[in-house]
Amino acid sequence: MRVLTLIIGAVVSFAACSPMSMPPRPQVSVEQAKAAYQGELTPDLMHALLLADMAFKRNELNIAVDNYAFVAKVTQDAEIAERATRVAFYAKRYKVALEAAQIWEQQSPETREIPQIMAMLHFRSGDIDSSLTYWRKILNSNGHTAEQIFLQVSRVLANEADKEAVLRLMQALVAEYEQLPHAHLAYARLALEANDFPLAHAELNRTLQLKPHWWRANVLRAQTYSKEDKWQEAEDSLAQAVNSRPKDAELRLRYDRLLFERGSYHKAKKQFSILQ
Repeated sequence: MRVLTLIIGAVVSFAACSPMSMPPRPQVSVEQAKAAYQGELTPDLMHALLLADMAFKRNELNIAVDNYAFVAKVTQDAEIAERATRVAFYAKRYKVALEAAQIWEQQSPETREIPQIMAMLHFRSGDIDSSLTYWRKILNSNGHTAEQIFLQVSRVLANEADKEAVLRLMQALVAEYEQLPHAHLAYARLALEANDFPLAHAELNRTLQLKPHWWRANVLRAQTYSKEDKWQEAEDSLAQAVNSRPKDAELRLRYDRLLFERGSYHKAKKQFSILQ
């Protein structure tokens, strides 16, 4: 009954506060809070948790992060640690997010999304080796094939700002899957994102050695040539892709669009007639 009264009282008092006047968490250390914690939320922990919820709703992210992380450290609760991880990640507080994620992982090791979250948190924190450890764990898991995972890796890393770090990480992963064309294709895709055209072409060459005439590789090669303003080579690569998948309407439409943009109207008309 006292717990319910405390929660209701805290919600009412917090709701009346403006974002700038929300009451601060009581100045209790993690060690002090742990000593008082016996498996049930103490008033200080309830205060911190409610403050975190209210702060997050009001976009006071630093307050939310600090309080979620405090409660996670004290309680070692998986759900609170997950919340702390996600909010800290969103707030770009990667060190705090990593600490919370480690608690989450310890308390709920079977959660399937944790390895990728840990991989990305280590990457964002500049720890490429630890990030690699988790990507390897994902690759060695039974949930997905290596082909699917390399596609996932390339999608996740494509928008990362530190392109040099992305390529270092990918180089290390691909070295362990030298005979897998999907690995080289993913590496080529990230090289293209980094505007490293020689590396992209080298990886595409290796991809096509392992899987000749693969339409995905030829499409990516066409995109690479387009970025280099080598339009004839782009057209030739896309033509190879279309020839390997003659019934793929979307691919043929892409080829038709390229021909039209290059002014090859006769060829474009021919491709369009096939689509009809």
